[in-house]
Amino acid sequence: MPPKGYRHLSIREEVYKRLEEFAKSRGLSRTADAIAVLLDYADIYSKIEYILQKGVSLPQSGVREQPQPEAAASRTSTKERAGGKITAWDILKRDKISCMSNIKVRNPTRVIESLFEAGAVKIDLGRDVCVVDPDFWWEFWRVVKEFKTPNDEENLKEIKNEKMKWLYSELRREGIIIFDSARKPPAWAFDKRVEIPEKAFEIAKEGESQGTEEAEMEDVGEYERYGEM
Repeated sequence: MPPKGYRHLSIREEVYKRLEEFAKSRGLSRTADAIAVLLDYADIYSKIEYILQKGVSLPQSGVREQPQPEAAASRTSTKERAGGKITAWDILKRDKISCMSNIKVRNPTRVIESLFEAGAVKIDLGRDVCVVDPDFWWEFWRVVKEFKTPNDEENLKEIKNEKMKWLYSELRREGIIIFDSARKPPAWAFDKRVEIPEKAFEIAKEGESQGTEEAEMEDVGEYERYGEM
């Protein structure tokens, strides 16, 4: 019989070997300790999944603040910098772009749709679906509109932000944005694979009224009239 407080566990040989390898890689002396560590990982994962799927705020205690490389930090990320609570929306505002392939939860489609309903711009890249922080999208599109040529090599040199470079390259590769020379004057346009919810326009207009740098634009309505093919 096992000692008091312990139980025998019968597992397949290949599973036991994997546990042994895991224990060694973590510096653990017993296989039983490896099981305990894995259970702790599962608990952490379930909490992250709960945040992303439900949009529920949970305490951020013990989590190191992520760096904010862009100067135009989002309005909603203020509470994150203050060490408060974090939601899926806060994560998008911090990272600027989130793609379904990188959302490691049980139902990433639900996360994407929830962010879209909240105001994120949704883009169908064919092999992947991404959402973009609306403030970041308007800033990106303002940069693209200034390009006078469809030469991608030249245009990429003008883009200083690495995430904008990635977004521009992906949209051009999939033919989602084009330089429409048939227009007078020629202009950039994007097709219906870029879905902009009404909430994104409201966020941009709110930014205009507050005078925020990231939402400065001639007129939000122009994007509705001329920004789409």
